[in-house]
Amino acid sequence: MAYQTPLEVTPPGATVPEIAYPYTFEDALVFENLAFFSGLDGTGLVRKFRDAIAAGGGAATIGKRMYLDLKNGKKAEFALSVMEVEKFSDIVVPRYIAEGLGWLLSQLKNKQVDILPQAGND
Repeated sequence: MAYQTPLEVTPPGATVPEIAYPYTFEDALVFENLAFFSGLDGTGLVRKFRDAIAAGGGAATIGKRMYLDLKNGKKAEFALSVMEVEKFSDIVVPRYIAEGLGWLLSQLKNKQVDILPQAGND
């Protein structure tokens, strides 16, 4: 099941957090890392997203700009550009992905218990 996960974000220049509703991996990644992306140099979607953040406005306005940028953007190029960033390890994983991986890990642990022999049973 896929669903939009609301995120509490504080756009640059704002003092009060707002709720953003990302609808793609790319905008979820950017909303989770607004400060990180606002300081990135780059080309393509990296630059467009940085500019969308820098142009100001609330979360809805930034989200609308990113939506328009994504219509003609090159998503694979964006992903590769982000992976090449020097401080890649500082990026926060989008919450919906972290939740999904946590769920998958719990399912695998349950299967592991079912499959592996119990200690002491020969």
